[in-house]
Amino acid sequence: MVVIARYMNLTLIVPLFDNGTYWNDNSTFADIFDLNHFITSLRDEIRISQELPPDLKIKEESEPPYSMVPIRYATLRYYYQRALPRIQKRGVLRFSE
Repeated sequence: MVVIARYMNLTLIVPLFDNGTYWNDNSTFADIFDLNHFITSLRDEIRISQELPPDLKIKEESEPPYSMVPIRYATLRYYYQRALPRIQKRGVLRFSE
Protein backbone atom coordinates (compact mmCIF):
# COMPACT_ATOMS: atom_id res chain seq x y z
CA MET A 1 0.00 0.00 0.00
CA VAL A 2 2.96 2.29 0.57
CA VAL A 3 3.92 2.09 -3.11
CA ILE A 4 0.38 2.80 -4.24
CA ALA A 5 0.09 5.78 -1.90
CA ARG A 6 3.44 7.11 -3.15
CA TYR A 7 2.67 6.90 -6.86
CA MET A 8 -0.88 8.15 -6.54
CA ASN A 9 0.11 10.98 -4.17
CA LEU A 10 -2.26 9.79 -1.44
CA THR A 11 -2.13 9.90 2.33
CA LEU A 12 -1.72 6.49 3.93
CA ILE A 13 -3.68 5.91 7.12
CA VAL A 14 -1.95 3.59 9.58
CA PRO A 15 -3.51 0.16 9.00
CA LEU A 16 -6.19 -1.19 11.29
CA PHE A 17 -6.11 -4.93 11.68
CA ASP A 18 -9.23 -6.98 11.18
CA ASN A 19 -9.11 -8.45 14.66
CA GLY A 20 -11.01 -11.63 15.21
CA THR A 21 -11.38 -12.68 11.58
CA TYR A 22 -8.45 -15.08 11.49
CA TRP A 23 -7.35 -15.26 15.08
CA ASN A 24 -8.42 -13.90 18.41
CA ASP A 25 -5.78 -11.21 18.80
CA ASN A 26 -6.52 -7.55 19.53
CA SER A 27 -3.06 -6.30 18.56
CA THR A 28 -2.79 -3.00 16.73
CA PHE A 29 -0.24 -1.94 14.12
CA ALA A 30 1.68 -0.05 16.82
CA ASP A 31 1.72 -3.16 19.06
CA ILE A 32 3.55 -5.13 16.39
CA PHE A 33 5.58 -2.52 14.53
CA ASP A 34 7.56 0.52 15.63
CA LEU A 35 5.02 3.12 14.51
CA ASN A 36 7.29 6.13 14.97
CA HIS A 37 10.03 4.48 12.92
CA PHE A 38 7.52 3.55 10.22
CA ILE A 39 6.29 7.13 9.95
CA THR A 40 9.69 8.83 10.14
CA SER A 41 11.39 6.44 7.73
CA LEU A 42 8.75 7.15 5.08
CA ARG A 43 8.20 10.86 5.76
CA ASP A 44 10.10 11.95 2.63
CA GLU A 45 8.11 9.54 0.46
CA ILE A 46 4.46 9.70 1.56
CA ARG A 47 2.13 11.39 4.00
CA ILE A 48 1.06 9.10 6.83
CA SER A 49 -1.69 9.78 9.32
CA GLN A 50 -2.65 7.71 12.33
CA GLU A 51 -6.36 8.21 11.68
CA LEU A 52 -8.78 9.72 9.21
CA PRO A 53 -9.31 13.48 9.37
CA PRO A 54 -12.49 14.37 11.31
CA ASP A 55 -14.50 15.32 8.20
CA LEU A 56 -13.75 12.00 6.49
CA LYS A 57 -14.35 10.06 9.71
CA ILE A 58 -17.86 11.54 9.96
CA LYS A 59 -18.49 10.78 6.29
CA GLU A 60 -17.25 7.19 6.77
CA GLU A 61 -19.70 6.65 9.64
CA SER A 62 -22.67 7.62 7.50
CA GLU A 63 -21.48 6.11 4.22
CA PRO A 64 -18.89 3.31 4.40
CA PRO A 65 -15.95 3.76 2.01
CA TYR A 66 -15.35 1.52 -0.94
CA SER A 67 -13.37 -1.58 -0.06
CA MET A 68 -10.97 -3.25 -2.41
CA VAL A 69 -8.75 -6.31 -2.05
CA PRO A 70 -5.20 -5.39 -3.09
CA ILE A 71 -3.84 -7.44 -5.96
CA ARG A 72 -0.20 -8.25 -5.39
CA TYR A 73 0.96 -8.28 -9.01
CA ALA A 74 -1.30 -5.55 -10.36
CA THR A 75 0.26 -2.70 -12.27
CA LEU A 76 0.04 0.91 -11.18
CA ARG A 77 -2.20 1.45 -14.19
CA TYR A 78 -4.67 -0.99 -12.65
CA TYR A 79 -4.82 1.09 -9.47
CA TYR A 80 -5.12 4.34 -11.41
CA GLN A 81 -8.06 2.87 -13.37
CA ARG A 82 -9.80 1.00 -10.54
CA ALA A 83 -8.91 2.75 -7.29
CA LEU A 84 -8.46 6.40 -8.19
CA PRO A 85 -12.04 6.97 -9.40
CA ARG A 86 -13.33 5.49 -6.12
CA ILE A 87 -11.02 7.71 -4.08
CA GLN A 88 -12.07 10.77 -6.05
CA LYS A 89 -15.74 9.98 -5.49
CA ARG A 90 -15.67 9.27 -1.74
CA GLY A 91 -12.32 10.61 -0.57
CA VAL A 92 -11.37 7.27 1.04
CA LEU A 93 -10.64 3.76 -0.16
CA ARG A 94 -10.15 0.88 2.24
CA PHE A 95 -7.88 -1.96 1.21
CA SER A 96 -8.82 -5.21 2.88
CA GLU A 97 -7.97 -8.85 2.61
